[in-house]
Amino acid sequence: MRITNLPKEGVVRTSTIPISGITDPDAVVSVNGVLVDVNSAGEFTSTVLLQPEPNLIEVVASDFQGNKVSAVLTIIYIP
Repeated sequence: MRITNLPKEGVVRTSTIPISGITDPDAVVSVNGVLVDVNSAGEFTSTVLLQPEPNLIEVVASDFQGNKVSAVLTIIYIP
């Protein structure tokens, strides 16, 4: 799994951010525990609502063979 769209810095001034990436087309992906659709090319995207504090965002991709890859991102939203 590779996350392809993240803020360039860990501090943002918008209340939502898009998270997107690429993985195997047959993988199951979740962002903060919510399942995300993966297209036939393995691309996925999700929008995360941020709180005005440090936000932990966990992206997990797993396949039917039991392989699992995860990434945890910390984004700080300053209104």
